[in-house]
Amino acid sequence: MNTKINLYGKDIREFIKNFDSNLILKNKEYFFEKVAIKDKIFNVLVSPVEAEKEKDRYIFLLYFIDYTNYYTLYDMYNEKNLL
Repeated sequence: MNTKINLYGKDIREFIKNFDSNLILKNKEYFFEKVAIKDKIFNVLVSPVEAEKEKDRYIFLLYFIDYTNYYTLYDMYNEKNLL
C-alpha cells in the first residue's frame, strides 16, 4: 500500500518530539517506534550521512515504515484478551 503524506518543509520535531540529532550522531543511527502522523503509525529509522564537502555537517535520512496495520491488530488483540 502506498502511503503519501507530504512532510516537505516541516520541522521533524512536530512529529518526533524527542528527536535529538546529537544522540543520533553518537549512535550512528536511531530508531523511533510508533510515530503517529495524521491517521497513520510509523516506525522511523534515522541514519546520519556526513556531507561530502563539509566535514562535521550531516544530512539525516529518515525511513518511515508504515506499521499502521500491525499496531491496529496488536491493540485489538490486547483489548480482546483483557475482556
